[in-house]
Amino acid sequence: MGGRASDKCVVNDSGFLDFINPGDVVMADRGFLIKKELIGAGAKLAIPPGKRGHLQMTKMQLLQTKLIVNLQIHVERAIKRIKEFNILNGPGGVNLVLAPLLDKIMIVCCALCNLQPPLVTDKI
Repeated sequence: MGGRASDKCVVNDSGFLDFINPGDVVMADRGFLIKKELIGAGAKLAIPPGKRGHLQMTKMQLLQTKLIVNLQIHVERAIKRIKEFNILNGPGGVNLVLAPLLDKIMIVCCALCNLQPPLVTDKI
């Protein structure tokens, strides 16, 4: 998998599908072409529905889009929290000495993010 790899290659070669359980729903942007792989794992792909040649979305498509976009916003916020550590943003990028530890470093950063206040509250 040298150079640029497609989303499908990354999903298939990374072992991501090993963590998918039947009934899971995976969110992705349009153009993330892994629907067949997820169906094979018993999961579904949730992408915002497009207009597909129609002038307007149906009410159901609009509701689906709003739900998915709201969830994507929360995912982006969680990713932003992890990036804010800047632990790997040294001068010149990642030090190759740290390469064997990158997985563990990310696990610690994610764990620390999980100790922060929730991104979403149930307050209305």
